[in-house]
Amino acid sequence: MNIVTAVLLLGVLGPIKPLDSYIMASHSIVMETLGEPKDIQSKDGVVTWDIGTTAVSFNKDGRVVSITTTSPQLKTSAGVKVGDSIGAVYKTYGWPAETITNHEVLKIGAPTTLKYQDRTIYLDTNLKIMGIEVHTKA
Repeated sequence: MNIVTAVLLLGVLGPIKPLDSYIMASHSIVMETLGEPKDIQSKDGVVTWDIGTTAVSFNKDGRVVSITTTSPQLKTSAGVKVGDSIGAVYKTYGWPAETITNHEVLKIGAPTTLKYQDRTIYLDTNLKIMGIEVHTKA
């Protein structure tokens, strides 16, 4: 466990919130709970912070429009986290609106992607969650 993970687990930065609760949150809420960005990118009016195993994207008003993580310490409000099985995803969210298995269109190189209205689940070859993205509804 690295120091950033230890700090997050101990809540030194503030209580860790479910991924869903960050949608439309401000920069300050993200910084208070997840820490300062290691890198900042800007494209087409969207600013994305790289916070280690988590990326947070903000709209022009400075509100979170998506949060993507590969950290098992961060969960959705329903308790789904990186490392859980596809069964846990189906049990919690039902069948996805779309399933993608083309490696080239995927954000984090996952072999299988499950797309829901307000979240995307990235699965590894063992059908375990390797990443979760929660975003504003399409």
